[in-house]
Amino acid sequence: MFRGGVTLVNVDVYPRRNGRTIEGLRKEDFQILEDGKPQAIEAFEFIRIEPNAPDAERRDPNTKEEGEAQAADPHNRVFIIYLDLNHTAFFNALQARQPLLNFLDRVIGPKDLFGVLTPETPIRQLVLGRRTGTLQAEMTQSYFDWGLSDSGNLTPRTPFEEQLYAFCIDGETLIKLHREDELMSSLEQLMIYLGALRDERKDLLLISEGWIPRPAKPVQMSGGGSAPPPPPIGVTPGTGRLGVDVPTVGSSNTSWCNQQASRLTNIDFEQRFRNLLTLAQRANVSFYPVDAGGLKTFAPTASMGTRNGLPNPTIMRAAGEAKIEVLRTLADNTDGRAIVNTNDISGGFKQIADDVSSYYLLGYSSTNQTLDGKFRKIEVKVDQPRVSVSARKGYFAAVAAPVPTTSAPTTSSVPPGITDELGRLSRLRSDAEVFGYVAARSDSLEVVAELATAEIERGGWNSGADVRVEATGPNDQAISATGRIEAGARGTLIRVPVAANDGPWRLGLRVSNTARTIEDRADAPVRVARSLLGEPICYRGTASPRIPLRPVADFQFRRSERLHVEWPVLKPLDQHTARLLDRRGQPLAVNVPVTKNAEVLSTDLALAPLAEGDYLIELTAGSAAQTERDLLAFRVVR
Repeated sequence: MFRGGVTLVNVDVYPRRNGRTIEGLRKEDFQILEDGKPQAIEAFEFIRIEPNAPDAERRDPNTKEEGEAQAADPHNRVFIIYLDLNHTAFFNALQARQPLLNFLDRVIGPKDLFGVLTPETPIRQLVLGRRTGTLQAEMTQSYFDWGLSDSGNLTPRTPFEEQLYAFCIDGETLIKLHREDELMSSLEQLMIYLGALRDERKDLLLISEGWIPRPAKPVQMSGGGSAPPPPPIGVTPGTGRLGVDVPTVGSSNTSWCNQQASRLTNIDFEQRFRNLLTLAQRANVSFYPVDAGGLKTFAPTASMGTRNGLPNPTIMRAAGEAKIEVLRTLADNTDGRAIVNTNDISGGFKQIADDVSSYYLLGYSSTNQTLDGKFRKIEVKVDQPRVSVSARKGYFAAVAAPVPTTSAPTTSSVPPGITDELGRLSRLRSDAEVFGYVAARSDSLEVVAELATAEIERGGWNSGADVRVEATGPNDQAISATGRIEAGARGTLIRVPVAANDGPWRLGLRVSNTARTIEDRADAPVRVARSLLGEPICYRGTASPRIPLRPVADFQFRRSERLHVEWPVLKPLDQHTARLLDRRGQPLAVNVPVTKNAEVLSTDLALAPLAEGDYLIELTAGSAAQTERDLLAFRVVR
């Protein structure tokens, strides 16, 4: 139905009259405009989801990746339940639990998917499923006490908050600001993730009592006008390492606290809220805020001001209404619905269920084929009286692939091998103590052993560790090699000489020092024949080039790090290009520089511009008429 070689766009449309979706419309009743220009509708479908599907008919995806792949189907709806920990009272959170479960039981169809998230949950841990029985168990266990706004004093919940509370004079204020920053960062990253997950609509149920975005209010630093004291030397909490400018027990670290106060008080949360609305619109995410507190009595709090020593009712009411207005603004600007000022939460959930129970799915081939990466605005009109239309706001055009200086092989818009290479990331166990990675060479196995981040934070490895690799190959031949993780490092590269590397090889890793021994295995896959590029070795670095690079087996990186990759060159090359892809294989507008010498191709990529998520480096190399392409997946975690 669609023409080849053009931009294909799906648009989900919710035409409503008196709050209810209009059924029986025809393709001729719709008009789609892209940047004001009419588009020919080539696909037309009305989708209705029957409610009350038995939980037994719903099957959870087997893996996180399978769930995300199923979410890409525009016929499957996607719901995110977002629990706003710090702006919901405990009792109200408890009261909202059963209506929420009843809503999911009623609305989730056999193919729909939903996930649950809080500001403290990393986006990478969001798993999409279908069975509401699993959520019911979580709501009575993991999320039983999630409402925190009325918990009284601000009990620290993380090591960072413990430092703020223990070492800073205004620690409680800084913890509040840190949690506001955590909420906004979480929602921003969620919009980016959902936008990449699929183009079609995603519905976000925000369970919250609202908040007031605070403008930037820089504070006077502690210590007055005098010069700050020299940064103290201490032991970093949780790692046991010596460091400079580290808070120490029994002292107020003025330098560190001033740094945190300056960062947090200079955040303009009003602007970030406006930016969040734009992100949601462009990611096609509809907010459905549900005020778990119901009708408000505006009970006094100490921060709302006084009159004659008593809480000021006018200030209290204005603050309460401002919080509710934030929820309304989220809904109004994203084609959602705010359930506020009502004690009938169940009725509010029913309204949401009616809103999303049916929709039209339209498709068109864009008349604008410019690959400029710009945002294209979509407007949908319906030739019927008194109709309000909710539809996808627009999309970003694709970016043209960089043109190599010499002719290079063409690749498809979704290169093959993406799923297989991303599968390697899915096998990175969250409970692993040490990771292993193997690159086969003509006469050796290059084995990287790297301690997990959690293991480093647990402490005990400051002085380094000895590593032993036991390799068992075809015909049960056994070879061993040893190496050492130096003090201050977390990984090492060990060369295991072998007569033939066709494999398969089974490798055992043993990492030990005087205090601790851990073991794991890192099997080498059957070697794929290569003639131009060898299997890459990756290294972890910091922003400073003076810090030595360390070999990588745990392909999870922080945004403050940089990724260095080296591919052995097996044959003289006359062309090479590299680009960064998202998890769907779409190129991103990020430069991937490649350096070449006689022995290796290498790239050095700063990760600061990237959001949390999975990415791939695609390297294409050529020699005369021969070409090879290599894909390397990595994950940015924070």
